[in-house]
This record gives sequence, C-alpha cells and structure tokens, in this order.
Amino acid sequence: MTSPKLRSLDLADVKKEIETLDSQIAQLEKLRQRRNDLATLWGLAQRVMGFEDSQSVAAQDEPKNSTHPRETVAAMAYRLLAEKGDMSIGELLVAMREAGWKGSGQDPVDKRRIYSAIHLKSEFKLEDGKWEALLQK
Repeated sequence: MTSPKLRSLDLADVKKEIETLDSQIAQLEKLRQRRNDLATLWGLAQRVMGFEDSQSVAAQDEPKNSTHPRETVAAMAYRLLAEKGDMSIGELLVAMREAGWKGSGQDPVDKRRIYSAIHLKSEFKLEDGKWEALLQK
C-alpha cells in the first residue's frame, strides 16, 4: 500500500493536469466557436452576393464561358450595351447570360449584382428604365 503523502502528490499532479486540460479544452471551444462564426458569415455572404461555394469571391465577378474571360460584370455590361443598345436590367441579365456569364442563377440576386456593378459608374446612364453605355473618351 502506498503512503498517504505519495497518494496526495500523485493526486495533486492529476488535478493539475486536469486543470491544464480543462484550460486547453476551453481554448479549443473558443476556437471552435470562432470557426463556426466565420463559416456562418461565409455562408451568408455566399447567399447574399450570389456566390457559388466552389468559386472564389474574386473569380465570381468574371463571366464564365465567355469570349472575354477576364471581363468584370461592369465591363461585360458596358460591352453588351454598346453592341446591342439600351436595355433594362432584366434584358441586360438575359444578354449577359447568353454571352456566358453564370452569376448565381437567381434573377433577383443577379439583377442586384449587375445594378451594383454599374449604377455609380460614369460610363452608364439610366433613362426611362433603360441603361445606356456612354461613349468613353
């Protein structure tokens, strides 16, 4: 049988290790919560901005399967408006998809993305519900 002093020393070491592990577990829980918060934020951003999970945020602005693969949403909208004439956002969305832009596949989301890409740019003018590409100098 072991002496009471040896048992208390062993128990003190065990208690100390338990406290150390509890501290590490608490830190792990904080990391796990942070990871979950970031994953939630990522998912919300994906839905709000119409991004697909398999694509990077930067790559999403580029039209897919286009003859102009590096065009931004605004550049593609400008090119199509200059080529085809004035269009509403809905008509522009159809033209952009026909030209190879995928977007999110959800019309309301994609219309907002196009609008956001062009509404503050001086190369575009909105008149009577139709967008026009202004000649660049």
